[in-house]
Amino acid sequence: MNRPAASHISVLLLALFVAWGCAPRPSMFNPAGETLDYPKAREAFEHVAHLPPREIIDRLVLAGEEWAGGRTLEGDVTFVVLKVK
Repeated sequence: MNRPAASHISVLLLALFVAWGCAPRPSMFNPAGETLDYPKAREAFEHVAHLPPREIIDRLVLAGEEWAGGRTLEGDVTFVVLKVK
């Protein structure tokens, strides 16, 4: 019986789950009073998606803090990163 040669298939699933105050009560603003919206968060995520999960979270927190420009978070933010190969 002939069996097909084994091949290596590498599949990566990367998911970011974020919960932060969004409409109607946003919780993260920059000094201009603008909210950190989903397109901005997605762009930040795309820049760090190649990193390990813990580092992705650390970098996203740092990006949010830099974006806020010293303005205090007015709620809470929760990140969950799943990376499956």
